[in-house]
Amino acid sequence: MARTKKNLDSDRTHNVLTPSLDISSRLLSAEEVARILVVPVNTLYCWRYKGTGPKAFRVGKHLRYRFSDVIAWLERSQR
Repeated sequence: MARTKKNLDSDRTHNVLTPSLDISSRLLSAEEVARILVVPVNTLYCWRYKGTGPKAFRVGKHLRYRFSDVIAWLERSQR
């Protein structure tokens, strides 16, 4: 069966949000965090520029987030 872009995106989202993955022990890409927070990736980049988003850091040229930092940021922003 041919895999369409929509199916591939759905699979990626499913993989990020599947409870069986130990998401808390790995680094997340901006795309994964955007899917988790249900915001556009550009919103994450804007938050990072303004210093208001979840803590992120560079691994080489790639932006990465710790799951625990994303959760902590969510908890702080809900107060």
